[in-house]
Amino acid sequence: MIHAPQKILVFGKNGQVGYELFCLFHDNYNGLTPEDAVFLGRDGVDLSDTDALLKALEDHAPTAIINAAAYTAVDKAESEEALCMAVNAMAPEVMAEYAQDHKIPFIHISTDYVFDGTKTAPYTESDAPCPVNIYGKSKYEGEQAILKTTAPAVILRTSWVYAAKGQNFVHTMLRLGQERDTMGIVNDQIGAPTNAKDIARGILDILPQIKPDSGPELYHMCAQGAGSWYDFAQLIFEEAKERGLTTPSSVTPIASSAYPTPAQRPLNSRMDCSALTKFYGVTLPDWQDSARACLAEILNNTDSKKAIAS
Repeated sequence: MIHAPQKILVFGKNGQVGYELFCLFHDNYNGLTPEDAVFLGRDGVDLSDTDALLKALEDHAPTAIINAAAYTAVDKAESEEALCMAVNAMAPEVMAEYAQDHKIPFIHISTDYVFDGTKTAPYTESDAPCPVNIYGKSKYEGEQAILKTTAPAVILRTSWVYAAKGQNFVHTMLRLGQERDTMGIVNDQIGAPTNAKDIARGILDILPQIKPDSGPELYHMCAQGAGSWYDFAQLIFEEAKERGLTTPSSVTPIASSAYPTPAQRPLNSRMDCSALTKFYGVTLPDWQDSARACLAEILNNTDSKKAIAS
């Protein structure tokens, strides 16, 4: 069987999910090859520039679009609202309209931060969003812009993304664990830490199932189970200690109020992902299992300290 090349345009080349997608194409995941994708980062297109984005789409003429790019500086967004809105709301709208006009699949990553976190049970796709910060508002507006089109699009809300590469909670904890003897970690925010590698696999499992005549859909896609940032930190330190790394002698659970930030965070970020399993057959692994796999990838490096700093 001869492989028919595609041109899947991936935005977010240098992000956590973008990098994992890049690796999957090079691993021939689901029969895909590096020739099937074009990856664009900030050096390739400025997503805050609508004209530049539209030109990039027209120049590359993709057969599918994956938007793994976003403005994700949650606290900084409070003072950079215009830029955050341009990247997280206006850019996805341009992508969706292009997908609509050319009848090509479009996958867009959104966030648990569209919710205010006051619900006591996991959020479902039918729950009304109510973001409590600018970042969440921008992502919600991006969702709404896509849903107003007739594009064959799938919006995937995920949560607490981390990866073996990049700046994220895992690397921050590993670094601080070597620098501090005592730490306080927030334990009243509950969610599902989700490995970017699992998100990337999920995206590429869903993409070939999107029908050209379908309209936009929205699903939750995050790791199974839930824990607090404190729980996540404890797991990180346990894995690090087993490999002989320095870890804090004392890790104390604290309330969010004890660690004020410019942007408010939802206390409950749990999401029900059963609809995605039902309609696309995709279920991500348990968060603890996937976190341990990620940590093994980082800490099994022959120079763990160098890996942590990277």
